[in-house]
Amino acid sequence: FAIFVCTMAFQLFRYYVQTVRELEEKTNEVSALNEEIQFLVSAISHDLKAPLISIRGFSALLGEMKEEESEKRRNFLKRVEENAEQMLEWLDDLIRFIKVGWVAGDTEAVDLAKVSQEVEGLLAGPCTERKIRIDWPASWPQLFSSSKGIKQILLNLLQNSVKFSPSDKIVRVECFREHAAIQIWVEDEGPGVPEELRERIFQPFFRHHRDVPGSGMGLAIVKKTAEKLGGRAWLDTEYRSGARFCIYLPDRGRRPEL
Repeated sequence: FAIFVCTMAFQLFRYYVQTVRELEEKTNEVSALNEEIQFLVSAISHDLKAPLISIRGFSALLGEMKEEESEKRRNFLKRVEENAEQMLEWLDDLIRFIKVGWVAGDTEAVDLAKVSQEVEGLLAGPCTERKIRIDWPASWPQLFSSSKGIKQILLNLLQNSVKFSPSDKIVRVECFREHAAIQIWVEDEGPGVPEELRERIFQPFFRHHRDVPGSGMGLAIVKKTAEKLGGRAWLDTEYRSGARFCIYLPDRGRRPEL
């Protein structure tokens, strides 16, 4: 009877410890989610306020204009349309950022060569316009992860590199195995990232070149997607020929090597 009581007590204690750990994990997840929501609300209120104010101002001016001022009317309507399109782009990127955990997909054997071809097809327009060539790896390692998640990472990284690269340049993609994981590097020959901004470039809505179009969500989506897949994303601060972004992704089909 004593052995039975001790066994039950041990089982109850182990269940209690496990429950406490799970509760702590859930509490930490909720806390992190609340912080992320508060940050996004602050960013949205700041970045969407400017185009809304502009739309309201131009709309008021349109209401006060005379019929014969057709040229000014067309110009104001164009400005309203541009601001509305900017808001729609930001909201689309925000939705993609929020849905990262849902669209990453299940673990599967990823055909990285196929994923790279799909990404290159999506970037054919801007690459042709800027005369930029993407230099892909000659071969890709095998990987068990999420095809959708990796496609999201590559697309956003390369969009960023193509956007900031001078015309008629090459953007290089490297990929190699590191024990039970892979690393992906994306290198460009652009202006690089100033030292004082390196800690902020992965924040949602952060833009350090206001004259370059975009919502500032691309790198935030990259970072969040990599973390959802159990990896991480960072900027190589030792790289001097432009910018090099690095992604570490664990291979979910392999056990870590000791």
